[in-house]
Amino acid sequence: MQDTDVTMRLFSGINPFIYLLAVVLWATNGTVVAADAPTDDLATMVDQVRTIERDVRWGRYGVSELTEANKTVAEFRTRATACVTSNEAELAKVNAALAKLGEKKPGESTEVVKQRRQREGERTVIETRMADCNALALHLATLQEELQQQIKQRLEARMLLKGPNILTVIGRTLKEPGDWLVESGRYIKKHSWLLNRATLIDMLWMVGALLFGLFLGLWLRRVWLPVVSQRAWSNTTGGRFGAAALASGFHDAPYVLSSLSTAISLGVLTYSIDPLPLFSALAYGLTLYFIAQLIIRISLDPVPPGQLFLDIPEPVAKPMARRLRTLLIIVLVISPLGNTTIGQSLPDFGQSLAHTIVRILLAINIVWVLWLFRYLRGVKRQAWFRNLLSLVLIVAVIADLLGYSNLSGWMFRSVFGSLVAFGLIITVAHFLRDLLVGLEYGATPMGRMSRRFLGLRDTGQHLGGIFWVRMLVTLGLWILLAWLFILIWDLSASAVQDIKHFVMEGFQIGSLRIIPSRVLLAVVSLAGLIAVSSWLKGLVNKQLEKSPMERGSREAVVTVFGYSGMLVAVVVSLGVAGIDFANLAIIAGALSVGIGFGLQNIVNNFVSGLILLIERPVKTGDWIVVGGTEGHVKRIRIRSTQIETFDRADVIVPNSELIASQVTNWMLRDTTGRVRVPVGVAYGSDTQKVREILERIAGEHPDVITKNPKLVPVVLFMDFGNSSLNFELRVYIRNIDHRLQVKSDINFAIDTAFREAGIEIPFPQQDLHVKNWPGLPKA
Repeated sequence: MQDTDVTMRLFSGINPFIYLLAVVLWATNGTVVAADAPTDDLATMVDQVRTIERDVRWGRYGVSELTEANKTVAEFRTRATACVTSNEAELAKVNAALAKLGEKKPGESTEVVKQRRQREGERTVIETRMADCNALALHLATLQEELQQQIKQRLEARMLLKGPNILTVIGRTLKEPGDWLVESGRYIKKHSWLLNRATLIDMLWMVGALLFGLFLGLWLRRVWLPVVSQRAWSNTTGGRFGAAALASGFHDAPYVLSSLSTAISLGVLTYSIDPLPLFSALAYGLTLYFIAQLIIRISLDPVPPGQLFLDIPEPVAKPMARRLRTLLIIVLVISPLGNTTIGQSLPDFGQSLAHTIVRILLAINIVWVLWLFRYLRGVKRQAWFRNLLSLVLIVAVIADLLGYSNLSGWMFRSVFGSLVAFGLIITVAHFLRDLLVGLEYGATPMGRMSRRFLGLRDTGQHLGGIFWVRMLVTLGLWILLAWLFILIWDLSASAVQDIKHFVMEGFQIGSLRIIPSRVLLAVVSLAGLIAVSSWLKGLVNKQLEKSPMERGSREAVVTVFGYSGMLVAVVVSLGVAGIDFANLAIIAGALSVGIGFGLQNIVNNFVSGLILLIERPVKTGDWIVVGGTEGHVKRIRIRSTQIETFDRADVIVPNSELIASQVTNWMLRDTTGRVRVPVGVAYGSDTQKVREILERIAGEHPDVITKNPKLVPVVLFMDFGNSSLNFELRVYIRNIDHRLQVKSDINFAIDTAFREAGIEIPFPQQDLHVKNWPGLPKA
């Protein structure tokens, strides 16, 4: 009766507006709508709101019905707000069109007058629509506030409902222990399925299912666990997880399969019995417990040869596994007994005492697990989260001891749900990060397998875009965790709707409207398209390697294809984000002058890179000399070129230097090159013999060209030196890239041949003549 009076007071004066709005809808014959809110849709919303108000006034709604009504009103409010927003955009377009027509002047043409009247009529209709949608949105906001007030009052009454405190419960329990124990025993005996309704066939069916699951699990453990133990597992996260999952799975197979088969058999036998029989509850609880224990064993305490794959120290993992097992026994095995014949048989004070004991045990174990988190890397700085949950649990236990059982239960459910959600998100994030890193660099077996599936090399070929995918996956998981927390802690429907409206509708900054959902979708599209472009680039390169196209042309095609894919990804992502390309063109034109001055060098290098890719004066693999740098071209990018020197140092040269300055390319059109080997012999040596030896050495080297008349080896007598007769052997080789090695081979051969022929290679000598030295007799 009190709830009805409150409702009457809250909702008085609302219906007149609804009736007025309905009359306006009928009278305007559908003009009180937005483009995305049809008349029928708006009329349907009005009818539903009237129904909600009538039911609430008559006291037909409880807390759950009020919550659903609040969600409905919040959704209608969002749609009404969207109606206002869309009409504002339409009104801006109509006003812009009227502004182009200018002020009304006498003597205007008939066409201008006609367009002005049409635009003014459209403005009137849009303003009417916008006013009606805005009025509806305001009314729904008021209605939502009143519904929330009603829900708040009901929840406060429920949460703050005080029962007997713990001292009263203990006193009543100890006052007549024999009586209520006897009554509980009679109730259990009367309603026991096993004693009253189970037949011999039912018992045999249950035992047979238990034995079948047990023997199947033992067989799996005996046969397959040694196989897993004998296999060599890689020391990567994927390898450690695979070993832990298989070894722990086969080890726990008897427990999981026997409990599962028993639970299925009892479910078939007792599905229609109420309350739930004790054996069925135990079978269901034990099945869930053994499955959860298997997950804990894989993650924290794996069976050899399994190893920890999570970044958790072993001294922390094992105690955490024990605490979590205890926690699961309480949650999955002990707590559900309250819904069985045992729980139904207890008197109210007995059930209260049992709930209090279970919640105290839960609080102790959860706090224990939370404080073990302080040893985990990455969680040490989140002490506030651990302390907050611990404080909530302590408050929940105190509230339960004082008799506020509903408030305590809500706190326990919220804390436990938050921990489960947090653990699942962290585990999923760890696996996805390892998978994506392996896919990006090929550092894990699973990553290499994925790369082979995509047509990439196992390692060495970087897959672009995966970094952004990893960042987006991490961001998405944290957003999902925040959303789960909102649902777990029963945040009000209006707050959820406001968050949804913010994400889907965005916010206004001046004339710019930013919609987070579209921005996020654009970033996802950009990362995905870059990853696809990188994959296609690798695929094109792999196919071109099989073609007769030369290396430089192939790499130019692949580079242009890669940057084209990047450009397409950017354009598509901007379109997904809702960027108006007309405005973008205006902004780009306005900034072109500043960009021309501020980014002059970058633009110059960019254009030079395009010239290098098109004209190809320098190709990948060429031996070039630019400035003081000499080496092989390792990679040509759109802004710079990477040169690897003979000391294996990488030098980054801006592309503009390769275009504007002098560059020596030893391998531009032909890999053939000349090698000059100077050598000196002592005065008095047989010069003809020296010439014959040098020509023979040149002809014997496999890389020296001897059959081309224009490129035959030549021995030149250069000059008479201070200490030697100077000769020079000039030969042409097929690949100038081998110049230093060929020169070294020829020098070794010359030294050997001259020693055998008795030809001396002199070193510089000087004769010193002393004319006068103190202390020596004069000549």
